[in-house]
Amino acid sequence: MFSSLTLLLFAVAFGFSQSATDYYNRGVEKEKANDLDEAWTNFTKAVELKPDYAAAYYALGNIEYYKGDFDGASTNYTKAIDLKSDYAVAYCNRGSAKGEKGDFDGALADCNRAIELNPNLAKAYDGRGNAKDNKGDLDGALADYTKAIELKPDYAVAYYNRGVTKHKRGDLGGELADYNEAISLWQEAIQQNPSQKLQIQARMKKAEQSKSQIKK
Repeated sequence: MFSSLTLLLFAVAFGFSQSATDYYNRGVEKEKANDLDEAWTNFTKAVELKPDYAAAYYALGNIEYYKGDFDGASTNYTKAIDLKSDYAVAYCNRGSAKGEKGDFDGALADCNRAIELNPNLAKAYDGRGNAKDNKGDLDGALADYTKAIELKPDYAVAYYNRGVTKHKRGDLGGELADYNEAISLWQEAIQQNPSQKLQIQARMKKAEQSKSQIKK
């Protein structure tokens, strides 16, 4: 029989990377359950054990983004990119974090880079659409939202964002249709992901409020 000390030393000597993976996987499960604090704790432990763990830095960025810490999110997305220079979705999400801080030029640059790396990444087009909308390029924004929807037909957020831009263009009929489609897709998403119900309902409420402001 091995002593407890022997087993501990064996784990330290040979289980280093696996332990980081275990923490990362646990973080993913906590994130799915909307337990963001525990997810953050587990992803942090993963990068402590494995400092070159790009996916864990990316995951940390996501948690910080969800919690409204956009500076922290950008920092961790940058760490992920430094470790994995072709990390398209990290560029995309860093762009979103920059956009939340009002850096729309930076957001546009990051989303452009994400699309260069992965032309089929729907969320990069959605993010670029947001940046263009905020910079006043409404035609460009509409084109990007539409591209995102072509790539991912159940992309409720892109439908909602396109509706917002259509409102600015005065296309009230198109705006209403996009809000309705977004709400319908979110209703389906709640059935498929009950643990995300509160987050999805918050988005649906925002869409319903936008609908109520449409002039009849």
